[in-house]
Parts: sequence; C-alpha cells; structure tokens
Amino acid sequence: SNLVVGIYNVVAKDANGCLSNSVNTNVSFTCAVINTSAATTNTIKCETNTGVITVSASGSTGFMYNLNGGTYQVSNIFSSLAAGGYIYGVRDVNGCTVSGNATVSQAPAGSLFLSVKAVLQVNCAISGCHLSPNPQNGLDFTDDCTIVGQSLRIKARAVDANPSQMPPTGPPLSTVDKQKIIDWVNAGGKHNN
Repeated sequence: SNLVVGIYNVVAKDANGCLSNSVNTNVSFTCAVINTSAATTNTIKCETNTGVITVSASGSTGFMYNLNGGTYQVSNIFSSLAAGGYIYGVRDVNGCTVSGNATVSQAPAGSLFLSVKAVLQVNCAISGCHLSPNPQNGLDFTDDCTIVGQSLRIKARAVDANPSQMPPTGPPLSTVDKQKIIDWVNAGGKHNN
C-alpha cells in the first residue's frame, strides 16, 4: 500500500518458498472530481479591458489556475480582460486538470450616460457642430467614447459656460438637462454610469 504511481514487478511466494513468475503491474492515480465555476465582471465600453474572471474550484486541494492555456498561477482571478470568450484551466496538487468556459461581456450603457447622450444629440450633435463628417474640434458627439472622453469638457461648457456656452447658438441648456450632466459626471462620467 501507499505506493507512488509507477510500474512494479510483483512476485508471489508460497509457504514452501516457491516463487511465481514475475508480473509487471501498473499503479495509476485516479483523479478526484474537480468542480469548477466562473464569475465574470463585464468590461466597460470606452475603457481599456476592465473585465474580470474569478474561477472557483472544489473537490481537491492545491489548485492552480490558467487562462487560454497560459501559465498556471496561484491566483484564481484574471483581470484586465476584453469582452470575449475565455477558456480557464484548473490543476490540483496531483496534476489533475479540468477546464471550463467563461464569457466577459460589455457592460450596458448606464441610465445617466444615456440621459446625457440624449441631451447632446438634441443640442450638440447637429449639423455644423459636433456631428460627422466634419465635427467641430474633431469631437463627434454621436460616438459614445467621444462623449465619455470629453465628460469634464462637456460639463465645463454646457453647465458652467466655461470658457464659452455650449451649445454656442440658441439658449443655454435647461436646468434639468444641466443636472443630467452634473449627475453623470459626479457618478464617474463613464459609459456604464
């Protein structure tokens, strides 16, 4: 008993001291059933790879983890991931492995962002202003990531009128529309806010 994995030469001897023929026998290892699951955090549009996969494993000990066939690591957390499908691997102390699939999705647009985008579509993403093909200052406010990237500038111009009012023609934004921008910027000014 307590033999390590390998091939052994076995001989039997009876009470009279007679030996049997030598027989090779293979002692192998039966892997434990490893159960895995993965939790994901969505990546945020307009930010560089913010997705996370956290792998959980049970049924054995000494787990190591990898992603898409990469090097095994002690940590079960994989961060800085883009949206997409991934294959994670789990290896236990005995070298037994199992794999699974996880998908990082893109977080949906937040309600505050959508409110601000609607304000910009009516007041700023108009011909002669921030609309393709020739948007003012190269800023096309029909593009979500342009809006996110210009959150502070949008607040400065549309709310604070600094250095000038936005939109440049017509009346300033309503108090309600200005508050939408303030609320979004104060929440972080991201696509998912």
